[in-house]
Amino acid sequence: MDEQVKQFYDVMMISKYCYEDLNYKDVREKYMARAEMEWGDRKKNEPFSLEGIISDVCAQLDRYASVDDGEDAELKKHIVDFKGLYLNSRIEFAPQNVACAALRVKMMYSLMVNGQDWDCVRSAMQIEDTLDLSHLSGRDKGTMVKELRTALVEGFSQYSSTPAKILKAKGLKRVFWAVAQPDNLDEIKSMVQSKLKACGE
Repeated sequence: MDEQVKQFYDVMMISKYCYEDLNYKDVREKYMARAEMEWGDRKKNEPFSLEGIISDVCAQLDRYASVDDGEDAELKKHIVDFKGLYLNSRIEFAPQNVACAALRVKMMYSLMVNGQDWDCVRSAMQIEDTLDLSHLSGRDKGTMVKELRTALVEGFSQYSSTPAKILKAKGLKRVFWAVAQPDNLDEIKSMVQSKLKACGE
């Protein structure tokens, strides 16, 4: 499990800071070749199943994406231990950060295996940056966080596997990644811009 958490950390960092340097076609080609090789080594007597691999990967990412729900004590402990042992205190690798990253990586993975580019991921990350609300502070920022979180839950919770009542208790960016899908990003972006414009920002 420790090695798996380390691997996830590496993927998390690459997906956040280096994804624009990656060509999704190259990544897909190398991933498919490696997947077939790994399958041949581990399941020699079974026919290659890309669908099975995708299902397994998504199941693992879903586990990481729900680690901040408090039900997976084992994974949460490994994440907390990994951060304490290996990472600078300024690096965000708490369970809620891991959950957001897992949802981002799952979006990238799903697009990649389906041969689609990552343009919408760039859009999602721009929205995430906007949700820092770095131009606000104090009560104004707190009010806007609540307003945006409510709007995301009420308008988009149907896109998430996490119930709305649970989303309401999570951080703003965590809610965003829980509901973000390639086909709703334009609507979310428009909503966020409208809310910020309404308050004069």
